[in-house]
Amino acid sequence: MTEATPEKLIATKASGTVELTGEDGTRYFLSRLGGELNVQLVAVFPDGRAVQTQIFDENPLGVISQVGSCEVTE
Repeated sequence: MTEATPEKLIATKASGTVELTGEDGTRYFLSRLGGELNVQLVAVFPDGRAVQTQIFDENPLGVISQVGSCEVTE
């Protein structure tokens, strides 16, 4: 984390996906979901490698991460 204030994205929908693109071409897909699965983040690197992280609002808080490959189709 840096000392700079992060830019805030205000979601206008109860659920949906936001895409962020890094300077190196990495694409980040952030989905706010409902129920116990609150948030999912998928990072897709330019060479096709991908990381999926899911955050569950349970007691205790739960996190699952997986590494694999992914192809983004437009």
